[in-house]
Amino acid sequence: MAYITLQVRRDTASNWTSNNPTLLAGEPGVETDTGRLKIGNGSTAWTSLGYYGYNSYQYQRTIEAYTTGTNTTWSVPTSLRVTGGRWRVTVLGAGGGAGGTTAVAGQTSNGGGAGGVTVGVYTYASGVNSMTYSVGAAGTAGAASGAGGAGGSSITTYNSVTYTGNGGGNGAVGTTASGGGTAGSGSGGVYSISGQPGGGAGTNAATNNFDGLGGNAPLGLGWGGRGPSTGAGADGLAGQGYGAGGSAGRNGSSTTTRAGGAGTGGIIIIEY
Repeated sequence: MAYITLQVRRDTASNWTSNNPTLLAGEPGVETDTGRLKIGNGSTAWTSLGYYGYNSYQYQRTIEAYTTGTNTTWSVPTSLRVTGGRWRVTVLGAGGGAGGTTAVAGQTSNGGGAGGVTVGVYTYASGVNSMTYSVGAAGTAGAASGAGGAGGSSITTYNSVTYTGNGGGNGAVGTTASGGGTAGSGSGGVYSISGQPGGGAGTNAATNNFDGLGGNAPLGLGWGGRGPSTGAGADGLAGQGYGAGGSAGRNGSSTTTRAGGAGTGGIIIIEY
């Protein structure tokens, strides 16, 4: 039985772009260095032709992450500047810092809340070749007898469409027993998840090691600091990862004032 070998038209992504041919109707063309595929319609040149299966992210090859930046410009890659070109963003706000304690034995302060996250998809608009983003700054640790700082919000904007991951709220000073920092929320995306609020404590909470915990960020992107144990007491611990709240300071049996832990900054992840 005879076998026929079929070879698909192929070249590197840069060569396809520079040559910019027009594929025949139904003719496939493969980028050998990215694995992505286009199928011709007989009239549209290569650079204006969308990738086959691209809307389902079947051919994702690139992930970029940004942890700093204010009103920073992200240039849309040439490969996405086509009809149907899309990229997905995950936008996480920063975590809030925990408060400190006053000179009261047995006092624990309040943990910082975690930032919220939103996940959205942008579709390329002809001639709109850049997106702007800002990454939320971490909430500062509360000094002894002071409140923590709120986490900053992370934002992306493209073609007047904005996705936001709001920062987590700050933890209050130990004498305030109203609870920990509020959870940040997300908005504008395909789906959004709020972070975890910070643990509340207030006065005379020395018997519970888990009071004053920092909030955890959604999607496992950050973990809140764990409060120090009872006894002599200690300063609060900073969150870990991204978008997490700091944990509370604890006096334990001492009347020495303690500082809270800092939150962690936000992050923006771009996939295409």
